[in-house]
Amino acid sequence: MTGNTARAAQGFLIFADAINRAGSTDADAVVKALEETDMNEEYLIVPWTGVTFDESHQNTQATGIITQIQNQAYVTVYPDSARSAESIIPVPSWSERN
Repeated sequence: MTGNTARAAQGFLIFADAINRAGSTDADAVVKALEETDMNEEYLIVPWTGVTFDESHQNTQATGIITQIQNQAYVTVYPDSARSAESIIPVPSWSERN
């Protein structure tokens, strides 16, 4: 998965968890459950430290995921906890790539 698809999948799982905890699909109940979310990294598919939302509804524990294409495959280069390859800096020009 790239960072975008991993975050999208994680968002869906967080939303499903909130619906389960709300015990309803009532919008106010689901929003309340989302605001009370306190999930640690053990339950995540992304390399965040957890999920908690601030007053602007942003996850204060989320971090970016940076991938590069190396040898015609996506590899994670950041964060260090999820790194599958060292980043190549500077990125080679198109004519130098495999």
